[in-house]
Amino acid sequence: MLKGLPLIFLLLLSFVTRAEQWPTEQWPSGPVITGPALQALEQYAFAPRNDTTRQGIRTDALLVIRDGQLIYERYAGPTTAETPHLTWSISKSLMASVMGVAYGEGLFKLQDPVQTFYPPLKKYPTMTLADLLHWASGIDWQEDYEYAPLKSSVVAMLYTRGRTDMGAFTVDHDSYTAPGQAFRYSSGDTNLLSAALKTIVGPNRYADYPWTALFEPLGIRRAVWETDATGTFVASSYAYLTARDLARVGLLMARDGRWGDRQLLPKDWVAFNREPFAHYRANQDDAVPGGHWWLNRAVDGAAQPWPDAPADTFAALGHWGQAMYVIPSENLVIVRYGDDRDGSYRHNELLKLAMIGFFRRRPICSLLLILLLALLGWIWHERVALWAFPGIISAYTAKEYCSCRYVMNNDAEYCRGYVKQWLPTSGFTDDVASKQVTVSGMGRSNNASWIGERQGCRLQQ
Repeated sequence: MLKGLPLIFLLLLSFVTRAEQWPTEQWPSGPVITGPALQALEQYAFAPRNDTTRQGIRTDALLVIRDGQLIYERYAGPTTAETPHLTWSISKSLMASVMGVAYGEGLFKLQDPVQTFYPPLKKYPTMTLADLLHWASGIDWQEDYEYAPLKSSVVAMLYTRGRTDMGAFTVDHDSYTAPGQAFRYSSGDTNLLSAALKTIVGPNRYADYPWTALFEPLGIRRAVWETDATGTFVASSYAYLTARDLARVGLLMARDGRWGDRQLLPKDWVAFNREPFAHYRANQDDAVPGGHWWLNRAVDGAAQPWPDAPADTFAALGHWGQAMYVIPSENLVIVRYGDDRDGSYRHNELLKLAMIGFFRRRPICSLLLILLLALLGWIWHERVALWAFPGIISAYTAKEYCSCRYVMNNDAEYCRGYVKQWLPTSGFTDDVASKQVTVSGMGRSNNASWIGERQGCRLQQ
């Protein structure tokens, strides 16, 4: 019904809603953060380093993006803003994003059997791509690391028996349960996804696909992703990005897969990434698995893994303290690279300190939002009157001028001053011969005519 809104509403709306910020070659800078809360965060994250013992919390990089702007950045050790840092298992979430682009191209469905794209898995005919994305292949995989190398499937895959063909090495394991029925974290599952992707996108596209599908559209120029001897990306472990570049992926996820005007990842793909795996049981891992991302969700009667962070927080996590936290409700992306060897780093502690240090206090914006809602309510309540408002000025001016001029018989100059209002008119015609007045203003036009000595003037339909 309304073709326009009052100027005050438009001004208020433009103040409350800010234009989105996106990185180009560089990140736009936001307001500088200082104060005791930031000092407390830095004392935790950047404790004195001992490069001999490598004990304690050893943060290599900490970077914070808020509202698409870089508001904090610090590096330590040999790491700089230009360092492509080993992401370890953050690579898994990167592979999920790469696959999301292929999903958006219509190249596969989540319930497709993996054997369709990776025939060595024919001995597991019911295993789906969704099962692998949930780390629920049912394969009897042992994700132990350097502290138990002799039993570790992942150590054998990366460094000994499996390093030539990591997909084939994973398939060679026995199963412990049916696919899709139980969660067990597995780097092997991720490398099966990587092997399947080669058929999904085709061998001619595969070698460049992470770049053409994901990195280049985001403006990431320096990504490295190592492969095994078959040319299959080691999606479990071996992607390298600068902290600034990794944050671009975080911003993509924070904005539901959209990059500028392009929906790079389908919204339903991002929703799948952020949905807890139905068969996960409380405390099986340090966070709740989604579709190859980690979630801060309370499931199966357990508390949130990171109680001091918002419930919508989700993350890509890696060995030795690599982390990228995405907090959509706060428009925050936090990248943390580390070299933690003794397990002393705690996700919740850093998130708690970051929320205090970077939490946006918005009393003015909250007040403006309340005023905006009140104004919208008033506009709806008065919509009939507001619709008629643009015609009031021209109708009033035409009618009262006509009566001033031809009923009260005042001169034209006096009557123009008599009807003048604070909103100007755009057109005015006084036809003396026919005693008809036409006035235009605010997109409406009205005319009044002298009817006769007894009837005076009247607005015409």
